[in-house]
Amino acid sequence: MAQITVTKEGLEKLNSELDYLKNVKRIEVKEALRIARGFGDLSENSEYDEAKDEQAKVESRISELEDKVFENTVRGGKRKRITKRSN
Repeated sequence: MAQITVTKEGLEKLNSELDYLKNVKRIEVKEALRIARGFGDLSENSEYDEAKDEQAKVESRISELEDKVFENTVRGGKRKRITKRSN
């Protein structure tokens, strides 16, 4: 991924969204999957399909944000490399 340049505030927004997705949204999606599994046959379960789609979107965005945070440069300051967080 190409290195991007962000302000300190922009970096804070990226980290805030990443934190929300990892610590709130992931848990919500996990719960939605658990509930949907309880509806029975997964092959004809639209709630399960929707939850799996949402899970894929969330995980994709987490990966994208981790890459942006890892490969950033803060404008107006020294290069600031942030270690990629893993969960």
